[in-house]
Amino acid sequence: MDISVVVPFYNEEDYIADCIQALLSQDYPKENHEIIMVDNNSSDRSAAIVRQYPGINLLSEPLRGDFAARNRGLTAAKGAIIAFTDSNCAPRKDWLQKIAAAAALSPDAGIVLGSLQFEPGSPALSMMEAYESEKAA
Repeated sequence: MDISVVVPFYNEEDYIADCIQALLSQDYPKENHEIIMVDNNSSDRSAAIVRQYPGINLLSEPLRGDFAARNRGLTAAKGAIIAFTDSNCAPRKDWLQKIAAAAALSPDAGIVLGSLQFEPGSPALSMMEAYESEKAA
């Protein structure tokens, strides 16, 4: 196993299917990566949606907090590389391929980071624009 993708989630029923579809559509070989989704006590249909997708390792973490869910996924991960994303994100098809390439270029690196792209009109983009505007003032 090359890469373990860990995705913590809490009440993300509106977004989680898009995240899963993006992860299942990666152009990285399916036999070389695993997807671990960690439910952090959701009270909506998020976990039920994840269960609809065979081959995804669904875990549960009762301790509230993103850190706890990420750590739970990390303990189950089998990959030499651990990739984290959030359940309201939809990584591009080449995301894992680029992670693997970056790791191969710098085998001693402890962490590889990438950039974020927001959908036009998304609340996250509005918050980022407000932050940048405030910072520039």
